Amino acid sequence: MAVSAAGVGIFAFPHPLHNVFGESELIGYQAPLAFALSWRSDPHAKRLVSFSWAMFALIWISIALNLVSLDRHSVLWAEMKPFYGLIQRSLFAAWFAWCAGIGLLLRQRRRISP
Repeated sequence: MAVSAAGVGIFAFPHPLHNVFGESELIGYQAPLAFALSWRSDPHAKRLVSFSWAMFALIWISIALNLVSLDRHSVLWAEMKPFYGLIQRSLFAAWFAWCAGIGLLLRQRRRISP
């Protein structure tokens, strides 16, 4: 995820590598799904799993909105274009909210368990 994010920053749009690195970030955005699936059998991790599922859905909504920009001739793109910067930031906000939230929930879990 760090290499992809750095690549997006180094190769600013409209450089062709900007989209290559941006699309490779999609792999890292699947972390909430991977977390939810791998921890679902732990009965003490119900809050962690629920939070990961919710954030996974929010991240995928943001991803879908971001991918509308690939078809720049669509009516939907024309409507979203003035707000595209905010749409891009919604993906980063959702991702970092999951990172912070899962970190806080894991820390709280560590304090509770012996």
